[in-house]
Amino acid sequence: MGMSRRRFLTALAGLPLLGAGGDAPRIVTWVGQDLPDYQESRRGFEARLRQGLPGAALSAQRLSGDARRTEKALTALSQAPPALLHTLGTTALEAALRADRIPIVAGMVLDTAPLVDAGVTSVVLRYSPGVQLDLLMAVLPRARTVGLVYSPSLPTELLAQARASAAMRDLTLEERPVSGPHDIPTVLPSLTNRADVLWGLADPTVYTATTSRTFLMYSFRSRIPLMGPSPPWVSAGALFSPAWDHKDLGEQSAELALRVLAGEAPPPEPPRRSHFALNQQTARQLKIDLSAALRKEAHRVY
Repeated sequence: MGMSRRRFLTALAGLPLLGAGGDAPRIVTWVGQDLPDYQESRRGFEARLRQGLPGAALSAQRLSGDARRTEKALTALSQAPPALLHTLGTTALEAALRADRIPIVAGMVLDTAPLVDAGVTSVVLRYSPGVQLDLLMAVLPRARTVGLVYSPSLPTELLAQARASAAMRDLTLEERPVSGPHDIPTVLPSLTNRADVLWGLADPTVYTATTSRTFLMYSFRSRIPLMGPSPPWVSAGALFSPAWDHKDLGEQSAELALRVLAGEAPPPEPPRRSHFALNQQTARQLKIDLSAALRKEAHRVY
């Protein structure tokens, strides 16, 4: 079961965080998927920890959604609890929440609510709506009306932040609520000649691998650019999206870990640096001019 914040603080009090008798702590990383971004984040985490805790015993284990491997890892964890468990990905975090009395620093996760409830700290893969709209205005400075398709899965607080952030920037939101993915093909045409850009605000029901083709085909046919929720969408044809420097995310997670090991209980936080991805071919097809300065600033260009 997961830990409440009180139980998290109890774990901090009960474990030999910085090592007993001057020993450096043992820190374990669970990697949910064997992906390049996860490995880059892990390397950044370990490099920064070695700077802050020379001689720390660091190890990593790939779970990859394997039930037997996960059970074996949980057994080993209960027999020899580390000072801190670092997870990469949702599946690794879900497995870690079954452990007891072990502080967790989670990476490569999107949602903050379950983290706060469980007393887990993290660098969350989500920029605020304001940061996303600033990016939108930098890429498309003439855009004034933003199409936003969302479902009940989008947190109410996030939708309120999106509305407030748009109003502060004199942007108009053309909102299109849907009950599920089946409504998207019917709703999108109502944005034609009304929206200057589509905003892929991370909604786990609306923006999925299954719905991506629908959004991208509509974007090209209507000539309305799409700000996707992540770089894979840009690789598939969205004009741009927020992006992440995974090495820096790992380093930021390590700094949270150092605070935890010092006895603090820091809350989840967003990435400290914002990045974005661009698709030059999509820009040409939509006849959108991307300046050389903007292309140079992009973290990834497809």
